[in-house]
Amino acid sequence: MNRLLLLDNRLCGLTDGLGSLPYLPSLSQALEEIGWTFVDLQLSSSHQQYGFHSLESDAVDIGSAVKFLRDARGKDTVVLMGHSTGCQDAMWYATVKADTRPAIAAAILQAPVSDVELYEEMAAANERQWLDVARKMVQDGKGDEFLPRAALLWMAPPTAPMLAPPFTAYRYTSLFDRRWVQGIHKEYRPELMQHLPCRDESYPASLRTHDAKISLLEKWQQAGQGKISPMSQILLKANHRVDSLTAQNVLIQTIVKFVVSIV
Repeated sequence: MNRLLLLDNRLCGLTDGLGSLPYLPSLSQALEEIGWTFVDLQLSSSHQQYGFHSLESDAVDIGSAVKFLRDARGKDTVVLMGHSTGCQDAMWYATVKADTRPAIAAAILQAPVSDVELYEEMAAANERQWLDVARKMVQDGKGDEFLPRAALLWMAPPTAPMLAPPFTAYRYTSLFDRRWVQGIHKEYRPELMQHLPCRDESYPASLRTHDAKISLLEKWQQAGQGKISPMSQILLKANHRVDSLTAQNVLIQTIVKFVVSIV
């Protein structure tokens, strides 16, 4: 078969690895039944490595995988899927310098999130000073240098500060600086399908109601230059990981319908 859905486990989100999501075995089986292949890919930034990589380095890894799967395995049609923060990888690959990368047919965004909003909601005022430090380091040409551990303690459990991940100044600003995120210009190329979990616990307070999610999806449709799939939806009964079997079935059925439609 020459059709493939590619999910790398960095695209599963920050800290995730192979098989992190509960619905992946069922998704793989459903795709196999329609002649598609499911590939779970591990990037250099998987697990606790995400703090010293970038969206661009992830895109290079993804591009290498797409090229290999196309050239060596004959997979002509590739759909890229991201979950959580991993949706940023999928968006970057599909929109930033897209004409310089091995092409994908479409992208799927499952539970897309903003790490800027997470930072603004979780980091205490005295911890936000480190964003200014990181900005200054980037401006001074020291973006590849690591921040001190004190800058990262808000990301670790209070009883396990050793779990705070290492971060370069560049990665810190690219994840948590609203000005950096707003400065990115994107041009849509492949079709995008989005799924916003109705009960996603990782969303900020402003997005926790059903109506707020509908409004957000409508804004995406309006800004999407005709490339946001009408199959995009609010996924009922779903939390961030889609633990509900009912929601998993709806998600998988929609993904199958979507990939069939793009061929």
